[in-house]
This record gives sequence, structure tokens and C-alpha cells, in this order.
Amino acid sequence: MNVIAPYFVGKSVIHIRDENGLASMTSGNQYVLDNDITVSPGFTLNGILTTILLDGAGHKIFGISVDRTDTDYVGLFSQIDGSIIKNLVIFQPSVTGRENVGAL
Repeated sequence: MNVIAPYFVGKSVIHIRDENGLASMTSGNQYVLDNDITVSPGFTLNGILTTILLDGAGHKIFGISVDRTDTDYVGLFSQIDGSIIKNLVIFQPSVTGRENVGAL
């Protein structure tokens, strides 16, 4: 993986292999998916992730199904700021919310 932004210089790439790996992501790190991942219904990453680099390496995330019609900022990530997400396929997501809703 090429380091794209200066705040990733010197950071190791963290490999994600499953839903638990996705759930353990924290701000300020760079990640790569090692394989396709299927998540449990209702799985989302809570909180705001800032300055992450996530390279899907062409892999897919399956099973994103979130129904929170009374909630803002709904999706796999509730909010991501200053981050780079690339080479990732979100396969057939179903996401509903009030405002600022999307698969990512």
C-alpha cells in the first residue's frame, strides 16, 4: 500500500480479516482488507473516525443492513473526517436513517 497522506508516515498497515477487525478500527491508522467480509445485521462503526486510510484492496463488505429511521449519520461509518477509503465494494447495502445517510 502506498502512503498517501503525511500523517500516515511511519504507521504500520493493520490487516482486517473479519467484522471484529472492522470494529477495532481507530482514528489515525491505516488499514487494508485481506478478504471479503460479511457483517452481522445492524453492524455499524459507532463514533467519528478521523484520518484513517482504508484500502479495500478490491474486496467486498456484505450484509450491511441498518434501519434507524430516527437517527442521523447512519451507515457503515457514522462519520469519517479527513479520511481516505479506496478500492472497497459495499455489496447491496440497505441503510435507512433520518439525515446524512449512506452505505459508507
